[in-house]
Amino acid sequence: MVATVIRNGKVAELRHRERMAMIERGLTPPEPAAGDAGSRQSASFKMTVGIVLCGLGTALFMLIAFAGGAVGIGTGVGGAFVALGVAFIVSAMSAKRDVLPGAPLT
Repeated sequence: MVATVIRNGKVAELRHRERMAMIERGLTPPEPAAGDAGSRQSASFKMTVGIVLCGLGTALFMLIAFAGGAVGIGTGVGGAFVALGVAFIVSAMSAKRDVLPGAPLT
């Protein structure tokens, strides 16, 4: 995790230096594409967070409903986490569709 953050920082720094070098030479650097790696990483992160939240919501529901004996409260608390997780998943799927138009969602 830490190594990934450091590597991404170095890659961003190199891109910035390359862009600055082009500007210094009087060239017009290309604009970053919509399908840049950052957009895909963001969609992947949202998908992961959504799946984790759905699992957490299901676990909370089962814990409160079965161990605590309060099915209504378990449904409310667990359902809220599941709904939030589903929102993250839908957001990730939408971002993937924007990044790769016409590509199947994986």
